[in-house]
Amino acid sequence: MSTTFELTQDLISRRSVTPADEGCQDVMSRRLEAAGFRIERLRYGIVDNLWARRGTEAPVLCFAGHTDVVPPGDAAGWAAVVWLGVFNSAAAFALMFLLLRWRSTVHVSALLNLVPATTALVAVPVLGEPLTVQAVLGLVVALVGMYVGLGLVRRRPVGTTSA
Repeated sequence: MSTTFELTQDLISRRSVTPADEGCQDVMSRRLEAAGFRIERLRYGIVDNLWARRGTEAPVLCFAGHTDVVPPGDAAGWAAVVWLGVFNSAAAFALMFLLLRWRSTVHVSALLNLVPATTALVAVPVLGEPLTVQAVLGLVVALVGMYVGLGLVRRRPVGTTSA
């Protein structure tokens, strides 16, 4: 196993949620000091930060930051992330490439304008979001724009007048 992978595993395994660092900065300090960095600890309120600097003259390389993570959350939150990754992204791209077999890129790209509005509408039954006037108006605007943009509106030839 690579040392980078081992370091990553070590850091991820620590439940470092602000302000409890759980030793992450100690691990990084040892690694960075071995690579020639000068370590300085900075405390802002209850949060410890790490300032690792290599060199004293230009160019200077510096790592700055704190090492906390967001709490892991609940299963529903992770299910939403999987849903977004699998269905909203992968399935959407698969559908787009499938549609490109039968339609031009102009037609398929016009359909992409419907994504924000339809997402807002799907969020009503799936996520329990309220149906807002803005969501409905957004869908109407997107549909009209797509309809006009694709040339589905009957156009009169240049030089003719209406009866």
